[in-house]
Amino acid sequence: GLSKKLTSIGENLSMKLTAPLAALAGVSLHLADVQAKAEAKVQQALKVTNQAVGLNFKQLTDYASELQGKTIFGDEKILNDSTARLLSFTNITGENFKRTQALALDLATALEMDWGSASMQSGKAVSDPATKLASLARAGIVFSAEQTKVIKKLAETGEVAKAQSMIIDELEKKFGGQAEAAAKVGLGPIQQLKTAWGDFLEQIGAALMPFAVKVAGALSTVV
Repeated sequence: GLSKKLTSIGENLSMKLTAPLAALAGVSLHLADVQAKAEAKVQQALKVTNQAVGLNFKQLTDYASELQGKTIFGDEKILNDSTARLLSFTNITGENFKRTQALALDLATALEMDWGSASMQSGKAVSDPATKLASLARAGIVFSAEQTKVIKKLAETGEVAKAQSMIIDELEKKFGGQAEAAAKVGLGPIQQLKTAWGDFLEQIGAALMPFAVKVAGALSTVV
């Protein structure tokens, strides 16, 4: 009678409570894993390039978070698809690196390009201004004959950073602020909220991760 009913109610309450919590934990662990893998990718890129970029890991992750706050791009995607790839262009450093990264998001938004492709395309042109300007032409970004002459001259005389800055200046005139503008219209604010919520779940997942790994290790031994 009453005992069975109470047991049944208890089981139902347990399922209704634990099932959503288990699902939440699963999502949180997945998001934390994605973030951790993106960060590891950046750390490895810094290591193999001997930190040629002139920015350390914290500065790069802080900047990815800053870009996330202004756009619809999540910091884990920025780190994975943009930061890690751009670090392979070892002569794009300091402020030019940050500007190139922001531009990659603008290009991806304005030209509806894949984030990684936009990063590689802008990275190639900025890193090798003497010979790779033509690669931007395929995306409809054309420099005048006079601009090309000045940029190539600077690059050939060892003033690569100035040549890079000229390219970035021109790209910013055409595409600057596109990613930020997209975050303010349509579903942009909702996408930003979703990204912020994802960050919150990542923190939960990061806290659960050591426990989950420990349990997995114990189960692995038993298996």
